[in-house]
Amino acid sequence: MTASGSAKLVMNPATANGGDPAVSGGAVKCGFNPNGSFRGRVDFPGRSGTGFLAINSIGYTVINSLGAVGSTTKTDLQGMNGDLTGHYALGSDIDASATPGWNGGKGFTPVGYNGFTGAFNGLGHTIKNLYINRYSTINNSTYNRVGLFATISNGATIRNVGMVNGNIAGSYYVGGLVGWSNQGVGINVIANSYNTGTVKGVYCTGGLVGISYYGGVNSYTIITDSYNTGVIDGTTGGNGQIGGYVGGLVGAPEHYNKITNSYNIGEVKGTYLVGGLLGILYDGSILTNSYNTGKVTGSLSVGGLVGASFTNSNKITNSYSIGSVTGTDSVGGLVGGASNTNITNTYSAGKVTGVSNVGGLIGSKDSTVTVNNSFWDKDTSGQATSAGGTGKTMAEMKTLSTFTNAGWDIDNQGGTGKIWRIYEGETYPLLRYWLRPLTVTAKNDSKTYNGLAYSGGNGVTYNCFINNDPLPSQPGGTPLEGILTYGGDSQGAKNVGSYAITARAR
Repeated sequence: MTASGSAKLVMNPATANGGDPAVSGGAVKCGFNPNGSFRGRVDFPGRSGTGFLAINSIGYTVINSLGAVGSTTKTDLQGMNGDLTGHYALGSDIDASATPGWNGGKGFTPVGYNGFTGAFNGLGHTIKNLYINRYSTINNSTYNRVGLFATISNGATIRNVGMVNGNIAGSYYVGGLVGWSNQGVGINVIANSYNTGTVKGVYCTGGLVGISYYGGVNSYTIITDSYNTGVIDGTTGGNGQIGGYVGGLVGAPEHYNKITNSYNIGEVKGTYLVGGLLGILYDGSILTNSYNTGKVTGSLSVGGLVGASFTNSNKITNSYSIGSVTGTDSVGGLVGGASNTNITNTYSAGKVTGVSNVGGLIGSKDSTVTVNNSFWDKDTSGQATSAGGTGKTMAEMKTLSTFTNAGWDIDNQGGTGKIWRIYEGETYPLLRYWLRPLTVTAKNDSKTYNGLAYSGGNGVTYNCFINNDPLPSQPGGTPLEGILTYGGDSQGAKNVGSYAITARAR
């Protein structure tokens, strides 16, 4: 959608519209294409400022430029530091290629060190090549709370923005989008957003958020419909708190956080409490409908999905990891170490390597952990045992009955609304939420008459490239196995003419 000239745009996703009932808290959502880019966006070409965009009756400032070093204009990206309570929206993609030369090489100044409390809506746009270099082993205000936003608090919302090809580095609390989500009063929301760039830190480092901390049952952070593909590096050596709490999506989600419908495919490296999606899950937090396929490397408490989960009844449900996991102590295909956690309807299938307390699904746990209907692949993991869960062969892990017999919400049919989908004998269970239809189209072909019947085809094209893989694939980059056949009246044709070539794939 483009709002040009003097056009004004009012979006009211929370109100009733014909047969569409009102939804309390309704929000603008720009969906994802199969390759991870936004499916839709709203453009305001050549216009920045206020007076021409409202969402749910709140006026937004439209931003179309990066701004300059130290800007506080409130009308450009860097200038958001001029009003940390404001409501901002991107009117176009922002190229931040100039930022490596800012602030003596430190780059962009993160927005809101003491707390951004407003709203930021990318409207389906991206911020490319953002550079922040506050890397140090020193924990002070110069080097910590590093990301596009330093700190968000008191019910701040961030939606529909992609951080592309950035290079973000800091000491403590470092994220590609937010360094520290400090709940304060109210619920912070980060939704429908992603990071593809490199993030480096020494403590609490995540692809999207470094740490989400301080909260309660009515004050927490929700992260949903989000993903990371960039390399997350928290491997800095040293003592104390150096190199810990590292996650592909969030380094340390603590205190009643809720993470749902999210994934990571980037490599994650750290020292302790290192997970493919989350470094830790802590104090009544919930992780559901999420997965990891990225490689995970660390030392202590290393997990394919979560490094460690502990304190006050955490929950991990309908989630999985197929990324390889390497560590030293408390190393698991899904969770490295756990206590006070309920783990239900999960699985892992990546290779798991460690020295002590190593398990196919869970590395170590205590008696406060409950594991229900959860499995690991004994063949691919290289692990015959686990602190929890049930080991299965690869063939069993690709069999529907393994999971229906365990009570999973799963089938092998399309369009049924079940949480899980499996392609019998070909794939592990896949979260239906992230699956997209695949259309296979035959390419045109030509032939010089020779009296012989035509057969086959000239190859095909696909409409669906998951995570930019060269072939349509299941998460993690392993091409889906299947059979391609050609049909149409071209098959067997001998005479000069035009014929149809159709392609079918299973």
